[in-house]
Amino acid sequence: MILRNVTSTAKQFYAVWCDQNAHVTIESGSYSTSANSTALLGMTTPSEDPTDPKSEMLIQGGNFDAGERPMVLKNGNAYGVPVFTGGTFSCDVSEYLAFGVKQSPTGQVIPGSPEDHPKYGDVAQVGEEYFPTLQAAIDAAGESPVTLLTDQTTEAVITVSAPLTINGCGYMVNSTVSQLLQVGADDVTVTLNDMVFSATDAQCGIQISAPRRM
Repeated sequence: MILRNVTSTAKQFYAVWCDQNAHVTIESGSYSTSANSTALLGMTTPSEDPTDPKSEMLIQGGNFDAGERPMVLKNGNAYGVPVFTGGTFSCDVSEYLAFGVKQSPTGQVIPGSPEDHPKYGDVAQVGEEYFPTLQAAIDAAGESPVTLLTDQTTEAVITVSAPLTINGCGYMVNSTVSQLLQVGADDVTVTLNDMVFSATDAQCGIQISAPRRM
């Protein structure tokens, strides 16, 4: 769903709620809370099935006034996390900013540089946790998808030993080792989305042996 020039006030719960496996993009409009609101924005609990599509809420523009209520419903990792690339907000939303943008003193999300991001230096994300290497994110992922945040160069073979989805977001993983990515366990399915591999001195970029699946 795409929301343009919408006005929504959360009378009791949320101005915008993203349900399981839903995809919401807010391009413009005005969104606010009331005294009885739970939060301005909310996303459902992520599915326990790793094959289910991931819920997504992307904020590209609009005015968001949370008043005295939370901007986003939070309870550890129990709820999904939206991503802000634009818009004007009534409070600090730095923890939800995409790489390459920053929040101005007036609350507006504007273009910035990767160094502006509070997690600058980390290269991958799992839920609300950030990791300095792709391998560290893979090792901690469990059934959650891994999202690459920037290009990475590695001198070690990246090993996957459990079912996993990696969302590359168009970024590159570069390596000079003999193999770049190795699926190292039986009956494992690995899904790679929108990734670029560069293994200039390697024998192969990705090695898959039966009964692994990719």
